[in-house]
Amino acid sequence: MEKGIQTQAAESLAQFILFAVKHLQHPLPELAYYATGEADHWAMQSHLNICGVFAVAAEYPEIERSTGISQDDLRETALKLFRYALRTHMTGDFLTTNGKQWGCHWISVLGLERMTRALNLLEPYMTADDLSRLREIRLCESRWRLNSYPVVAGVEAETRCNKPESNMWNGGFLLRTAADYPDDPDCEAFRSKGIQFILNAICRESDLESDEIFSGKPRREWQVGGNFTQNWSLDHHGYMNVGYTIITLSNLAMLHYNFAFRRQSAETALYSHAEELWRVVKNFIFPDGRLMRIGGDTRARYTYCQAYLLPVLVFARDFLKDPDAERLAENYMELIFKEQSVNGDGSYFGKRLSGLRDQGYYYYMRLESDPPLAISQYLAWTPQSQGIAPASDTVCSWHDDFHNAFLIRGNGIIRSFVQDGAQGPTLLCMPERDSSLAEWQCSGFAEAILRKEKTRTLTHWIKAIPDGFIAAGSSITAETEPTGEGEGKYDALASYLAVAALPDGKSMIVLEFAEVLKDFTFLRIRTAALKIPNDVYNGHRRNYTSHGSSFTLRMQDKAQIIDTDSRDLVIDEKIMLHAVYGIGSWKIDHPEEPEIKLDTFRSMRSLYADTVCGHRTPDHQRLHKGAIAADTGYVISADTEGKWQSRVLKTEGMLRAVEVQAPDGRKWCFAANFGIADMEWEGISIPPGQAVLRCCGI
Repeated sequence: MEKGIQTQAAESLAQFILFAVKHLQHPLPELAYYATGEADHWAMQSHLNICGVFAVAAEYPEIERSTGISQDDLRETALKLFRYALRTHMTGDFLTTNGKQWGCHWISVLGLERMTRALNLLEPYMTADDLSRLREIRLCESRWRLNSYPVVAGVEAETRCNKPESNMWNGGFLLRTAADYPDDPDCEAFRSKGIQFILNAICRESDLESDEIFSGKPRREWQVGGNFTQNWSLDHHGYMNVGYTIITLSNLAMLHYNFAFRRQSAETALYSHAEELWRVVKNFIFPDGRLMRIGGDTRARYTYCQAYLLPVLVFARDFLKDPDAERLAENYMELIFKEQSVNGDGSYFGKRLSGLRDQGYYYYMRLESDPPLAISQYLAWTPQSQGIAPASDTVCSWHDDFHNAFLIRGNGIIRSFVQDGAQGPTLLCMPERDSSLAEWQCSGFAEAILRKEKTRTLTHWIKAIPDGFIAAGSSITAETEPTGEGEGKYDALASYLAVAALPDGKSMIVLEFAEVLKDFTFLRIRTAALKIPNDVYNGHRRNYTSHGSSFTLRMQDKAQIIDTDSRDLVIDEKIMLHAVYGIGSWKIDHPEEPEIKLDTFRSMRSLYADTVCGHRTPDHQRLHKGAIAADTGYVISADTEGKWQSRVLKTEGMLRAVEVQAPDGRKWCFAANFGIADMEWEGISIPPGQAVLRCCGI
């Protein structure tokens, strides 16, 4: 008999419990800490996450049977972990392992917010001293937020006011304090500022003019700014960040279930814009539950933000009545279980992130704490008999001018382009039923690898067309960490690009020109660099076909660069590439080590990926100012049937024009102006930084 998802979730938690107990320390018999036990916010967040996991696990006899740890002992461990947090807060009498106490900063209450379910479960077992210490912490943290932490909001990350997620958890903390301690003289002040934080979480600049009433006042009187663009794109950390949209909604979900469990009325402000934001962000979820981060990611793949999609899906199922949410939740948990089963030790990332663990135990253990907490929330909030509706196919056409972003989904195919991605421009063109093909680290365009590169947008332009879009833009890749004493930071490469998502619903044309701006030794340059993950979720192997011959690359194979000797390449029978110009043949760069990096910790990597590219320079090649790093045109399609044909129409100066003939016989002409003045092409005047697409025959 096939196991139900709740049973599988409980078994997964049981396996993790056996992993977690090996990473617990007991500074006193009555106290315990997880991982490093430090006062810094990541350490305390993960510590409280694990406290929450043990508290929920104590409610399940099957976890006792699987682990051999009694429910009483699981609960007692949760209480020891909780008491460590109580006593090491700045209101307490004990120090953490780094000799400090925690508390009273912008993120200090996040761990407490994420373990609200555990707090509710543990409350009947707390001593009078526990309850007194908890009250003291909550009032201390609430008064600091009331008196010392202003509410801010802003669309652009560089303003340092873009705070949707922290406004949500800080506002929620104040609202919970007000609801639980009505006898405190600051209760009404906590409530009022909590409402203001919440209304300035999921918000847009148009809310500054809103007359909608919340707690007796129009919204415009509560509002200080907007965090999201008008089309619900988010610039958190300086790029189109789907992940932090999920983090914001996840804290909303936790608050919703906390108030429901405690039979307290939630403020109506909590749900403001929630359904609108969900309707957009749902478009960025693959059918298997993986986030489709079309704007990229600067951190470890498939970890932190991904995990907190689970509470969002449960909230969408119960409160927003989304018929697809439960199926997406179950499918995502299957991905979690799959990777956990590969590790063999109960961890969720033990093999894939082993390099990160060896370099940064603090960070690694933080990442390990998120999936079990999310699973524990699913178990705590999900009835044992939940009706499951089949997930429907997502069809959408969404764009946002702020990040020069466009997404089209239909007939099981995804096509997207984002100019302001995490590591620069990035695209997807793939079947939606295989999320393991998706990667966004400089994917699809010229990739210049420096000591520490940073890409910024210069110009951008995008236009919707029937069943497609065209986009163009330019960007600069700069070296931000030169090694020479006194050496300045500088711009190294300029890139000009144009993309056309064809009205056929499955293909894209990509043109690019890149020029070196300063004499520089590049660690590596790859043109038309399409990233193809080759890791745990695709069984550590990829199949490539060219000229009718096939070959397989396994993750563990030695590092190699394969010249396919072909302008046409098929990847896993799901993605087709056709070179138009500037690519003599497709190359496959298969690394020895994982290449998908963390921006902040560059030596730490989180995923293996092959790079299919047009050209790869030798390592550490010095190029001079004015050298052409890339001048390429190609077609990418999610349909691998048939043959594409193409020819160059014009490549004079900074004008690029091509004709491609699709397998269905239609011909498409695509021209882009990479210059600084208007250019004429076949009687059409193309402004600088724009492009033109037209059907030019059958």
